[in-house]
Amino acid sequence: MKKMRIAAGVMCTVMLMSGAAFAAETETNNSLLTAVPISAQAGTENVKTAEYAVESGVITDVAESNGYMRVTLGTAPEGIVLILKEDVKIVNTATGSMIKQSELKKDMHIFALIDANSPTTMSLPPQTAGTVGIIVADSDAVLAFDAYYEQFTGKTIVQDEADDTYVELRTLAEEKGYTVTWTSNKKPIILTKDDITAEITIGSDEFTYTHMTRDIQPLDRMEKLSLSVKLENGKTMVPKSFVDALK
Repeated sequence: MKKMRIAAGVMCTVMLMSGAAFAAETETNNSLLTAVPISAQAGTENVKTAEYAVESGVITDVAESNGYMRVTLGTAPEGIVLILKEDVKIVNTATGSMIKQSELKKDMHIFALIDANSPTTMSLPPQTAGTVGIIVADSDAVLAFDAYYEQFTGKTIVQDEADDTYVELRTLAEEKGYTVTWTSNKKPIILTKDDITAEITIGSDEFTYTHMTRDIQPLDRMEKLSLSVKLENGKTMVPKSFVDALK
């Protein structure tokens, strides 16, 4: 069952190496580049190895080199240089639309989804060409990264139901600006916000989700909930992945 999990702020261990080695390494595939497997973190508990890692930060430099865009986050040694391939997609959450790589500017805050098995140089700052997609969003944005990863790559992330947990619906949904309407246990619970409507039912893992925007939303990519909706101490409990995916 699919689940939206946030993997945030994963950094690779780095050692000093000249930045010029990256370009040569990309073409010659010698031992200077190593694929570093990265495990996602959820709170303080380790979860299974992710298919991607997330680097976030403010863009400090954007430049073109050898036909590729080079986007620098932060400053050495803590920063990272993202070398973007032509097919790297970029979403601006403020508009919900795709933008061009050339529209990335200094001082923008972004989240970069990076293939967990992609090579990273040991220079300071490290460099990688493993970015699969970029999300332009505020630093405190709550994003369903799995859904974005699937949108960027066309791959489907399959995860165990045991990875998901129950959370209380009303409080978290209202914090995101939704109005939650409950009628009875046998009728759907309706969530509304602007042009968005979502409906869930107690005892079911099915849901409906409609919106007027043309862009694909995280919940558009969920076939069903990872856990059935339930009542607990008079509160509606839903899988955390559902709340995470609410835009």
